[in-house]
Amino acid sequence: MGASRTYVAKPWRREVYLQAAGYPHPILGHEIMHVLAGAFARGPFKVAGRLGGWLPDPGLIEGIAVAGSPKEGEDLSPRGWAKAMKDLGILPPLSRLFALGFLAENSSTAYTVSGAFVDHVRATYGAAAVRAWYGGQPLPEITGAPWAAMERAWHADLDALSLPDAARAQAKARFDRPAVFERRCPHVVDACTQKAEQLRARGDHEGAIAEYRRVLSLDQSPATRVAIAETRLAGDAPSSRSEGVRELEGIAGDGSIPRHLRDRAAERLGDVALAAGDRERAVTWYREVTGRLVDEDRLRTLDVKIAAANDDRARAAIVELLIGTRGGAPDRLRAAELLGAWAAQAPGDGLPSYLLGRQYLNDGRFDEAADRLERALAAHLPIQRVWIEAERLRLVVACGLDDAETARRMFAQYAAHDGASGAGPAVSEERRDAALRLLERCARPTSPAASSGPPAGQK
Repeated sequence: MGASRTYVAKPWRREVYLQAAGYPHPILGHEIMHVLAGAFARGPFKVAGRLGGWLPDPGLIEGIAVAGSPKEGEDLSPRGWAKAMKDLGILPPLSRLFALGFLAENSSTAYTVSGAFVDHVRATYGAAAVRAWYGGQPLPEITGAPWAAMERAWHADLDALSLPDAARAQAKARFDRPAVFERRCPHVVDACTQKAEQLRARGDHEGAIAEYRRVLSLDQSPATRVAIAETRLAGDAPSSRSEGVRELEGIAGDGSIPRHLRDRAAERLGDVALAAGDRERAVTWYREVTGRLVDEDRLRTLDVKIAAANDDRARAAIVELLIGTRGGAPDRLRAAELLGAWAAQAPGDGLPSYLLGRQYLNDGRFDEAADRLERALAAHLPIQRVWIEAERLRLVVACGLDDAETARRMFAQYAAHDGASGAGPAVSEERRDAALRLLERCARPTSPAASSGPPAGQK
């Protein structure tokens, strides 16, 4: 399409328009759900809404896509996030979501909560009720209950969930933001932020800081203060880096700043210490953050950084891969060299092979990824989160290679991490379900017509 990060479904044409992304595509399922939902919608555009879809209901349109194709890799379902928002007092009323008021909400909030409620309707009243609702029949007529009663029942269902404090902290960071209509000069602020990021990427750190300061003059968001400090860290002058560290330390210790931004500052301070070889300080900062996270991806990254602090060979490769030494940007090429040397010098350590396998998967080189992940799983992987993720990635790669047998085997191993033994982290229900959906797509029985397609790995 030419529009960056824009994805569009046209149910009336049974078409979706996507930006290219790695496999599995993060948005394809969502957009396909819009087309599938069009099969039971009315009107020329095949979307939910009054007057045959001429007055669209964006809450139902997006809610059915979120419910029908949850994000893969999420540690909480839309229901879990909605529960966290309710606990925080930021859960919007349904009357605002299933109307044009949807557009006045923060987009992350609106999509997630709408998806959670649509899934609640499906679980309570059945899929046929959702189809009829999407087709234009008022929901109270379908369920026999007024909106207020359905909302109370939904809230009671959310109250039955139990969440850790870390989930609420992440929900506040993710959802407690104003909608675009409630922000001051949002277009100017966003344009300045984008220009600052572009200048920083080109190495013009002073120019980037000037743009960030213009943002601060309009919007006193602490996130911009963090961005300025991080930009100073990328500067060449020692005085600039020292000032960046002081600013991050001030942010990390300021109780008036939202917890997630203080944690971001703390992790960056850990990165600075790790790059400088200050093991003790790096680990202290990283452990400061880990207790307030439910995001397994971030926790796994922190586990890897902590492990690297105690091994000089690992530290050099991890710093180059995840943190960077030249202008604050990671160098994947240099990191690959260091990872390869580390793997050759320590054949019994599976971590460098895992990290290389992940890079090959990101590049779509499934054969190479499969080889490195097999090496990692056959070696020693002392970080359990890495071991679990290596099994999941091997499942993804097997699906990419049409290797259904390996995909089934890896899913069985991955799903076995259910926490029943009480030893170490477990695979959440949301991640296990996402892996099962992938397995069902790639390990389906092959028809005679399908078997005459291209060889595995050449699609």
